[in-house]
Amino acid sequence: LSAHAAPVASWSTTDATTWSNLVDFESAGPLANDTAVANQFQSQGVNFTGTVRANGCGVNVWDSYNGMAGTTLNTYGPGCVVNGNDETFSMKFAGDVSAIRLDAYLFDPSVYYNLPGRNTFSLYNDGQLVATLGLIDASYSGLAANSGQIIGSDLFVNYTEVKSGFLTLDGGGQVFDEVRYTEVNASQTGTYLIFDNLRFNNANAVPEPMS
Repeated sequence: LSAHAAPVASWSTTDATTWSNLVDFESAGPLANDTAVANQFQSQGVNFTGTVRANGCGVNVWDSYNGMAGTTLNTYGPGCVVNGNDETFSMKFAGDVSAIRLDAYLFDPSVYYNLPGRNTFSLYNDGQLVATLGLIDASYSGLAANSGQIIGSDLFVNYTEVKSGFLTLDGGGQVFDEVRYTEVNASQTGTYLIFDNLRFNNANAVPEPMS
């Protein structure tokens, strides 16, 4: 059997990878605030289940952060009110993928309040767990801890309780066909995730840096 690197989650200020698929969440047309997201993007190779909604607080509300103009998806509470529910959702792909990347904003102050557990993305293949990856504690490339920076017109942040940037989930050579998001401690922290521009590579397409 060939050895694989461990799957990993990471944040960065740059995206120098060529991706074979991009779902920008605009293809379904204008989505009303708090629209439940399910099969609107099936034609682009991904379905959603669980409590993920479109345009929490409105269209373009999060556009000061990297890549999040127009329609975004989120676990923010309905009616633009932070809720206390531990939200979960799944992204199910039409085939095996090797890595995904999101433009993302994560608020998870569990570590700040010294609470156990962290929000996670778990990778699955054919219903079997491949890896569970913590997000707020993941490494950040290109930005020092406890700092923020405007690059171009986009804000990137790397704080104990807030991350914003390119969020990558890499299978480390292992394939997966589903990604499940799980929140913890929401009743105490009001945690949430905002994201846009889902990029992914099919398992037979190895990401290559752009020249």
